[in-house]
Amino acid sequence: MIKIYHVPYTRSVRPIWLCHEMGLDHEIIHVDWSDAYKQSDGWRAISPTQKVPVMQDGDLTMFESGAMVAYLLEKYGQQTWLPEPGTAQSALHHQWCWYSEASLPRPLGVRQVLRTRKEEVDLPTLVESSVRKVLLL
Repeated sequence: MIKIYHVPYTRSVRPIWLCHEMGLDHEIIHVDWSDAYKQSDGWRAISPTQKVPVMQDGDLTMFESGAMVAYLLEKYGQQTWLPEPGTAQSALHHQWCWYSEASLPRPLGVRQVLRTRKEEVDLPTLVESSVRKVLLL
């Protein structure tokens, strides 16, 4: 059975939604998102990046929601869910998948930070936080 480690309001909704759409049996495992749990050896063993989602399918454990979606489509839905490779439809499929990963998140993330911060946003702190995330610190 496919297991998806999930925290509400994260990108874990992507593979969960796709499993629902494709009718795939899956289990949603709700993750304690406290700092203590994220730093725990148990969580680090499951998610070396300390991020959600994490998906397990048999012996395969993976992170990155876009990669999960691509994997699920290739493994379980190639005949009905993916356009034929090399076609215009396939090119547009890839375009929108990459857009959702590369271009769309940055403005949405900045907007969310600015909307949810009650105090003045300190740009150097925001930049430092981003650098730590990239370097997996």
